[in-house]
Amino acid sequence: MNFLLQPKKLKSLLADDGSRAIMEKTVAFFENMGKTRLTEDFNKKAWYRGFVDFIAAERIFSKLLTPRAYAGGDPDCRWDTARNSEYSELLAFYGLGYWYCFQVTILGLGPIWMSANEAAKRRAAEFLRQGAIFAFGLSERAHGADIYATETTLTPAGEGAWKANGEKYYIGNGNEAEMVSTLGRIKDGSDDYAFFVANYRHKAYELKTNVISHQEYVASFALHDYPIGADELLSRGPAAWDAALNTVNVGKFNIGPASIGVAEHCFYEAITHAANRVLYGMRVTDMPHVRKNFMDAWLRLVGMKLYQRRATDYFRSASETDRRYLLYNPTSKMKVTLQAEEVINLLWDVIAAKGFEKDTYFSMGAVDIRGPSKLEGTVHVNVQLIRKFMQNYFFNPAELPPVPPVLDERDDVFIFRQGPAKGLGAIRFHDYAPAFAGNAHLTNVAAFGRQIALFKELLAQAGPDKQQDMDPSFSLPLGEMFSIVVYGQLILEQAGLDGLDDRRRGGGGGRRGSGALGAGLLGGRARGGRLGLGDAGAKGGGGEQRGGKDAHGGESLESKQKAYHSPALPAALSTAYAAAPRQTQRPPSTSRHAPVTNAASSDAKNTAAVAMSDGRDSLPSGIEATNFARVAGVSSPMNCASSAVSPATGLITLTRMLCGASSAAIERDVTIAAPLLPLYQVSPGRGRTPAVEAIVMKTPSRLARKCGTACRAVRNRLFTLTAKMRSNSDSATSSIGWLRCVVPALLTTTCRSP
Repeated sequence: MNFLLQPKKLKSLLADDGSRAIMEKTVAFFENMGKTRLTEDFNKKAWYRGFVDFIAAERIFSKLLTPRAYAGGDPDCRWDTARNSEYSELLAFYGLGYWYCFQVTILGLGPIWMSANEAAKRRAAEFLRQGAIFAFGLSERAHGADIYATETTLTPAGEGAWKANGEKYYIGNGNEAEMVSTLGRIKDGSDDYAFFVANYRHKAYELKTNVISHQEYVASFALHDYPIGADELLSRGPAAWDAALNTVNVGKFNIGPASIGVAEHCFYEAITHAANRVLYGMRVTDMPHVRKNFMDAWLRLVGMKLYQRRATDYFRSASETDRRYLLYNPTSKMKVTLQAEEVINLLWDVIAAKGFEKDTYFSMGAVDIRGPSKLEGTVHVNVQLIRKFMQNYFFNPAELPPVPPVLDERDDVFIFRQGPAKGLGAIRFHDYAPAFAGNAHLTNVAAFGRQIALFKELLAQAGPDKQQDMDPSFSLPLGEMFSIVVYGQLILEQAGLDGLDDRRRGGGGGRRGSGALGAGLLGGRARGGRLGLGDAGAKGGGGEQRGGKDAHGGESLESKQKAYHSPALPAALSTAYAAAPRQTQRPPSTSRHAPVTNAASSDAKNTAAVAMSDGRDSLPSGIEATNFARVAGVSSPMNCASSAVSPATGLITLTRMLCGASSAAIERDVTIAAPLLPLYQVSPGRGRTPAVEAIVMKTPSRLARKCGTACRAVRNRLFTLTAKMRSNSDSATSSIGWLRCVVPALLTTTCRSP
């Protein structure tokens, strides 16, 4: 399995020549286009005419999206979910807009291939051969994708004919779609749902506007007495209802690969930038918090790809008796997309302002990455959906045959006959427990297994009642916890199929039980030897990157890829963060927070006994010197000679030494006081803390101190701060003895010299 997509060294999972040719031609198109043109088109919000012409000339959508029965004998034509997922990832690697054109074409074709209208199917196949794109006309402005509230109508206009009226909103490709699969209701007394096709060229089709400001054309269009005959009517009644929901099932599965593609390109760009910068005499990729972020992002990316690959097997193996994909599909939609957002957050914390520069892919990805989690149902909708499966998943496992990897050249025709979109609570699953039990030697997996057992016990003994089911503050977190179990299960299954070593590769091996696999599952750190990162790498050494120029005078994607594919990445990331040197960091002179520490190692931060150094600076002598030190805001170095009191803050300077000391001078309780904003200006993401924090040390009582250590008595003094605005941040002015200073606005305990 390829851990990260490398277009210039593409290694497709697909064996046939036709599929490889599609991928290689697409890579060549974008590489010839060049990064300069990509970013310029994005910034100008230019419609991707060149891409649409390319896929028409090479008949790429025809090969990817035409079932064999309608392929006219073309051996490369089939609907292959694995191939479509790989292509989605590749397109998004170069830009989410190109993927979106592919995605809404898939959605537009869904109701057609699911229908019994053979004339419409043949017409769709011919349009695909001609290079057409398609659209899915479901949403309406007032109701979004609420099918129940559909207002578009078909009124009878003679035998077997209708006239369509209504307005559709947020319809991708609606500006050039040869067939727009549109949902309406028949007003003949039955009020049946109906799918029919419309063409953007027809005079009764009014293209109103592009509703977004982006490269894509997301249309608002109106139908004015649009004539519908038997050849245009795709389905009616329950069949139309099922087609709407089942089409969303098909399209939803391509959203995870798109998020992966965006995150992969951003990863390459970020690590290339960091590896070529030296700050404060240190290469950026050698900085502990940077190494942590890259390792965290890498592990999340690997987990995303493992899950998506395994979920593809279940999707392609689906049948009337095996519908497990209906759980794994929305889990992919919600977990993979959110993990991709977190990867971008981690990388952005490293490259900072570089992520805004208009000539970078990262600036495109940072804008686009928030989109996939909102498409084909929000995260909240998908969380509520998967909760329907919890009972059978945990308490009613079935004996089902193992699902092997599915990478053959079959046509995935079952997705066009999924059947009624109901009965989700009756779907059975194989036992999840063996996947976790088989990896229980991994520390993180073992911990996760204990958490799963407690979660299952909660469901068994105090499961949600009807009132709690309707309360999103209870039901959404419950569904989120369930999704993590499913996500972890398929990651472990795919890791086993790929034969992944649960120890870190190379460099003398690692300690079993703390490898990259276990770390990746729970977002922890890998320990041990060297993690095998393949060829995906960062160019070591500083200096300017050199390479060819594209047709527009900018640096070509090919030359940029040279940095991406250098084998130097393992050297940048191979040492586990647990082995990286910890160091105390001094806040800049503008900071008024006193003790700070590198917070990358949560296990060290939470250790019961922490070694302390008690460096001191002499207090300024006299009022003049004191006021000058306060106004200047400059504290002397932390580990100095005689006094620990900062002339700028009056707080004792205590340095936590996370390693290197064999004994502790005194045990102290640690309280996080505030992020060190002047240093990093970070905005923590879900469950994360900034890389550097200000901390306040609270001295325990004498009886609670560690016996046998010599230490200087420290007196605690409580004081209350009243918040007021100062320099656009919450702060307060407080008097501490004879020294007056500005400190964080909170109620806390601090230390003063006696």
